[in-house]
Amino acid sequence: MLHTFQAHDSAVKALALDNSEECFVTGSAEGNMKVWKLTGHGLIHSFKNEHAKQSLFRNIGAGVMQIEVGENTRIFSCGADGTLKMRVLPNALKTQSGIFDIL
Repeated sequence: MLHTFQAHDSAVKALALDNSEECFVTGSAEGNMKVWKLTGHGLIHSFKNEHAKQSLFRNIGAGVMQIEVGENTRIFSCGADGTLKMRVLPNALKTQSGIFDIL
């Protein structure tokens, strides 16, 4: 093991590495997604409550179930809430070529 850090307040349920291998995305049981630098593990961006549990009475699981990082900083995710979402990182976090800017 090279490094550990606290990524979320609940269990990490999904993880995806971008094609350039400069960053990775984590998804948690609480429904949050976070984008991290691969080197140094600094937080780049956070998407709060992307797949939050909708009901107190349904216990079908919760949170982010799967993540895929596509081209042009598109992040696709599906959750236990039954939704599929596509998010794009804000322009300040992208270079002109569309790759994550982690400077």
